[in-house]
Amino acid sequence: MNSALPAQPVVFEQDGRQLFGWYHPPAVGDGHARDCLVVMCNPLGYDAICTHRHYRVLAQQLADSGFAVLRYDHDGTGDSAGSDEDPQRLQAWLNGIACAVEYGKQLSGARQVSLFGVRMGGTLALAAAAAAPLADSLVAWSPFASGALYLREMRALRMLRDADASSAALLHDAGADMGEEAAGYLLT
Repeated sequence: MNSALPAQPVVFEQDGRQLFGWYHPPAVGDGHARDCLVVMCNPLGYDAICTHRHYRVLAQQLADSGFAVLRYDHDGTGDSAGSDEDPQRLQAWLNGIACAVEYGKQLSGARQVSLFGVRMGGTLALAAAAAAPLADSLVAWSPFASGALYLREMRALRMLRDADASSAALLHDAGADMGEEAAGYLLT
């Protein structure tokens, strides 16, 4: 098996805000290079923590197999600029996917693109691909059929935690419409 070069930290801009990611160059030699970029769309909140290592390992395995891979943090998440309280979260995330695709294509020179996402990352990849012709293929692993279903699951997790009564709620003022707690993360 070929060994790809080490992953490179990258920063690219979307609407004047910086998005942070990692670019995994494809392995070269033995004719295994593929003309395809894989853009990995992170899930949100607790799911992002649970899948972080798996995304890194999968990205390296894909790069070893000749794919160029870009994994990055959505606007207002991880090491990218912004916060949970910024307006228009959904649109910023969808625009970020389109920006990541363009940046990754420039970086890799690949002509084909595949989007990959787990849970809300898969849902966002599906929504971005439906809004614009961004990808030639898409893998959405356990996506949510709607934002309402995602919110229902996050509320169920919160109710389980609240039933335990061992921790304080993230949002203290029930009268303020700041959003929902989603497994320990603010979801506006």
